[in-house]
Amino acid sequence: MPGAWPLDLSRLPGLYGAFAFGSRGLVWSVLAAELIASQIEGEPWPIERELAEAVDPWRFFLRSLRHGDVAPA
Repeated sequence: MPGAWPLDLSRLPGLYGAFAFGSRGLVWSVLAAELIASQIEGEPWPIERELAEAVDPWRFFLRSLRHGDVAPA
């Protein structure tokens, strides 16, 4: 999967999560909730694609793939 972007990877339909914000949760949880709501409703996102990819949990999996820590499926 070289060249794959986090938002291009397949997801489980209907599964969304916003958790583990730590000390910055008061600010980031509101932004995450807005992003999730706009994805569910099919509305324009409140942030740019690059920022959404920077906070996407799949970025950890892609990093492991690029470094060879896990084998591609």
